[in-house]
Amino acid sequence: MPRNWGCGWRTRGGPRIEDRGSQITFSALGQQAPVEIRERWDPDGAKRNGLVRAVAADLPELEVRAGGTTSVDISLRGYDKAFAIRELASSLDLPVDRIMFVGDRMSPDGNDYPAAEAGSLAVRVTGPEDTARLCDELIARLS
Repeated sequence: MPRNWGCGWRTRGGPRIEDRGSQITFSALGQQAPVEIRERWDPDGAKRNGLVRAVAADLPELEVRAGGTTSVDISLRGYDKAFAIRELASSLDLPVDRIMFVGDRMSPDGNDYPAAEAGSLAVRVTGPEDTARLCDELIARLS
């Protein structure tokens, strides 16, 4: 990985690699790097997208997507958020379009895109505060 990507061997917060069960996540600055540092590291997504291309070239049999502000998610092809939405719909005996999915990476290169593409009601948020605001609005409507 090129040094100018800012991924030297020194982490900024916690481990860089996390086994999340259904995927492996690589976080360039570490899992618990401060938000301010993560946001400054790659404001236009160029570094993360470069990492995605590099990892995808080495692991063509796996799905590789940009995750959070500094992360790359790696999973088996087909075991993504679309799979989770379809499984949830099946378990609840609901059509997929009755499930709301909330995420911040809904563009085609984002890790939330498969859930939107699966046909769920996809709602894009900008971060945790926006998610809390959306939840407050939904609870108020349903109360």
